[in-house]
Amino acid sequence: MTRLISRDSLFPRVLILATLIAFASAWIAPNIVMGQRAGDEGSTAISKFDEVIKLKVDGEYDQAIDMLQEIITEYSNSELVLRRAYNHLVAIHHEKGDTGSAVRTAREALEKYPDLTAEQDWFLPAINDYYDQLRKEMFGSLTIEDPKDCRVFLNSEHVGTTPLHLALVRAGEYDLTLAKSGHHDYTGRVLIRPGVSLKENVSLKRKRGKWWWLTRSAGAVVAVVALAVGLSGGDEPVEPPPDPLPPPPDPPTN
Repeated sequence: MTRLISRDSLFPRVLILATLIAFASAWIAPNIVMGQRAGDEGSTAISKFDEVIKLKVDGEYDQAIDMLQEIITEYSNSELVLRRAYNHLVAIHHEKGDTGSAVRTAREALEKYPDLTAEQDWFLPAINDYYDQLRKEMFGSLTIEDPKDCRVFLNSEHVGTTPLHLALVRAGEYDLTLAKSGHHDYTGRVLIRPGVSLKENVSLKRKRGKWWWLTRSAGAVVAVVALAVGLSGGDEPVEPPPDPLPPPPDPPTN
């Protein structure tokens, strides 16, 4: 006899299956991407993250933290692995109830990766709450629109070309330099305040080439000659008048 399955009994099974597929996708897809980008090292890191998750599920928080610290040291040159490791580390401190360590770890992570976020399908919303709050305390923004096509440097580090908007600049005072071909460099100081958007526009002076100096020199010579002619009056020299005739002699006396 054929066994019939009702809709009521089928729906829970479908729901459970969909949940498992979504859970697997949230974990497997990022790991596949990480493995493809990092090659063999990525595959090794994935297995270590699997071990971290097992330790966390078993409540072995300290062991999971130690393993994550080892991952951070071992994969110090892999941004993709480090971002994932910091997210796990913040999450474990949070689940352990150690808010202070969670904040310190999140701050350390943002020092390296100011735009760091935790995948919402895999981490608790509280992890991104840590990041969002700390970003307001640690970073401001800088916008420079004019003059156009200038190379911009902060503390001698090239950060882009104008018009430029830097959304996450570590709060503090910086040496600002703008450089553009044919112009003198602009140098100044800017103060980035936490949570504040700073808009900075400057003006650059053009450089004076050799033809400019020759033109200015020729103009000066012409001006001196004209002044000399003007002072002389431009007339022929005038001869002085002749001496007057001597007076007649006195009459003879008897």
